[in-house]
Amino acid sequence: MLSPDRIREIAMCCLQALAHLHRRGVCIRDLKPANLLVRRPGGEVVVADLGLATRSDTGGRLEDQVWAGTVRYVAPEATAQGRCAGKQQQAPRHLPPGFQPEHKPGKPPVLTVKVDVFALAASLRQCAGWLSHGEGWEAGVPADLRAFLDHLAEANPARRPTARRALQHPFLLPA
Repeated sequence: MLSPDRIREIAMCCLQALAHLHRRGVCIRDLKPANLLVRRPGGEVVVADLGLATRSDTGGRLEDQVWAGTVRYVAPEATAQGRCAGKQQQAPRHLPPGFQPEHKPGKPPVLTVKVDVFALAASLRQCAGWLSHGEGWEAGVPADLRAFLDHLAEANPARRPTARRALQHPFLLPA
């Protein structure tokens, strides 16, 4: 299990990388622990594997509105109305059973670069040893870290922060 301080370091590196990519109109769409490379033990984390990346407009809207990536890290809006590409379309483990994202009936939500922020939250939870939102996952998790991860994993994309905005979360600010 990673310490809250190490999770903070990893989150900072990843959010800075995401903010950089998103400003340049790139969304990774397959952010997961396997694509977070550590330069040396306890060192800087680098985001890798942009093989499923897609372009976004200046407002963050993805050009390709079909989600692609690893199901365990999918944002809830991407699961709306069968928008996941590929064979695996089961509900991700980090979402409660029967979860339905907030959107207007008959019209799927617009996918934005915020799908990467959600995937980062799911990745950080896994890196820390918390694999799901299941009962008791919060036990022993400091309140500030839990609030940070919950903020990044906000189910409603309208309330989920961008990577740039997430960098301003109190959990990441110096004490």
